[in-house]
Amino acid sequence: MRRRRMVLIVAAIVLFAGGLAQAMVNSQTVNLVVVNASGTPVDIAWQPTLGATTVSAPKGGCESTSMQLSRGEPWVVSRDGVTVLDASLAGLPLVAPMVAVEVWLDPDGSVRIVPPHEIARPVDSPIPNCQSASS
Repeated sequence: MRRRRMVLIVAAIVLFAGGLAQAMVNSQTVNLVVVNASGTPVDIAWQPTLGATTVSAPKGGCESTSMQLSRGEPWVVSRDGVTVLDASLAGLPLVAPMVAVEVWLDPDGSVRIVPPHEIARPVDSPIPNCQSASS
């Protein structure tokens, strides 16, 4: 009987710790900023909840967006079917309550990624400079 009680206590502690860790992860907000001045459309896809259908938001070749996602939500930014950046490669910090990740797609085809950095409020979507991008 004593052994069974110990197993139940350990199981309860593990479940509580796992739930606490999951709550901490999901309480972080990721501000994903994509500035596309490349002239080539990009696709931003994310899964709002575990097991939900992936939502896709295509963005034009001269468009920017700023969106709030939970840290636990998988997301990917892709161009021409090739991943530019996704949540697993972004290197999100564990303890910051709100971080921004910026993806800049330039007219010359280059990509600049600003690594995750802590912010106090969401970043506005800047207007991309598309003067030299082909339409």
